[in-house]
Amino acid sequence: MNNLTFIYVVGGEDKHYTNLQRSINSVKKIYPQSKILVGDFDKKIKDSKKDNISVVDLSHVKIDKKKTFKHIIWQYKFYVCLKTKSKYNLYLDTDTVLVNPINELISEAKGRFTIAKHFWIPTIKDFKAKAETCVETSDYFDTLNLKDEMDFCAAGVFFFENNEANFKIIKSTFKIHESIYENKDYILGVYDEPILNSVLQKNKKQTLYYNGSLNHCSMKNMPIEFKNGKLYGKNEFDSDFKKIICLHCDFFRRDPSSGYNEPVKSLIYNLFNTV
Repeated sequence: MNNLTFIYVVGGEDKHYTNLQRSINSVKKIYPQSKILVGDFDKKIKDSKKDNISVVDLSHVKIDKKKTFKHIIWQYKFYVCLKTKSKYNLYLDTDTVLVNPINELISEAKGRFTIAKHFWIPTIKDFKAKAETCVETSDYFDTLNLKDEMDFCAAGVFFFENNEANFKIIKSTFKIHESIYENKDYILGVYDEPILNSVLQKNKKQTLYYNGSLNHCSMKNMPIEFKNGKLYGKNEFDSDFKKIICLHCDFFRRDPSSGYNEPVKSLIYNLFNTV
């Protein structure tokens, strides 16, 4: 598929660059000719015609590495997404691997911004009850008009077609993040996912909440089935299994295959064990 780009943003510790290579390996196994677009904060990745990799230099972005800066990395995923020229685009966190082709996802998306609900905190109410927050978090959630009953999505993987409506969502998310963090240190619980959720609530007709198979964390409370040589998955609260598109796990922190039996165990381990 020539009109498809896989998008990443990376910076900080070397392990994130190792994870990036692992993820790119998984993409190239399924889509050898696909375009790769990487936003790089530390000038460690180079353009490569051979591998079809283009780099967006983010070294100009001011980061104080003595303080928490992960929220800035996550913010700039949206900046990099705006640089794509392809019709179809899949953003991936570096600690993901692509498992199956995305043809069905493209067909079902029908041009909409497509993302999965968070497996552990699928609503704003769940986020408030389970996620790390601080006194200021509630004030910012009020400003963002985030209500308890609203869906909460996981922004580590999302799909979008290159159209004006999707770019509006992406631009808005970046700009709101920028306005919140102008001359301000990280506020616990206020980062790209809540901000994106607030934007999606204003663009419901343009948003598709996909099955958990889009962004599957290969944990015991995220079911997996093995059928006809393919991995299928879902969130616990989803009704149907679908072909897993991405598995999401930092291989430096845990073994994503540990909770499964063969042949699923080996399939998952080998998807990550490529670097």
